[in-house]
Amino acid sequence: MRFTPALCNGRNNKPNHVRGELHCQRTHRLLKRAGQLWQKKPFDRYIRNERHFHKAVEYLENNPVAARLCAASADWPWSSAAFAWKR
Repeated sequence: MRFTPALCNGRNNKPNHVRGELHCQRTHRLLKRAGQLWQKKPFDRYIRNERHFHKAVEYLENNPVAARLCAASADWPWSSAAFAWKR
């Protein structure tokens, strides 16, 4: 498996920021409201390597268990863990 990190510098992030701002402005106009539209994200992270990828998947698959929605990650019907156990 090959991981290619996306470029992350001011020049590449600016178009996304501008696009997001325009989307917010249009949404506020359409809904006739003002204020914060998006929740703040704690952080974004690029997957560094295959080990990091597997740890991230393991963390995500364990979220329903941590929230006490099921006893095991494979019990959660919308989880990739459930899919992996059925193979």
